[in-house]
Amino acid sequence: MTKVRSSRSTAEWSKTREGHYEQFCDEILYRRGFKLDIDNDQVYLISTEMRTLLLKINKRKTQWYEIWLKLKEI
Repeated sequence: MTKVRSSRSTAEWSKTREGHYEQFCDEILYRRGFKLDIDNDQVYLISTEMRTLLLKINKRKTQWYEIWLKLKEI
């Protein structure tokens, strides 16, 4: 049995929030001169010299939040 979301506004708010986290990630990456490579559920941080595994995504729905949490630590 599938769950039906009772509130459409909550779903839209979640999408908007994820969009904001994606922008935050872009800002951090731009300032530090890094790029991201998302390969299936693995996220790699790319600099001029190396490609490093940053994290493995637990939930696709909140991937940008998870990435942002990691990026703000570096």
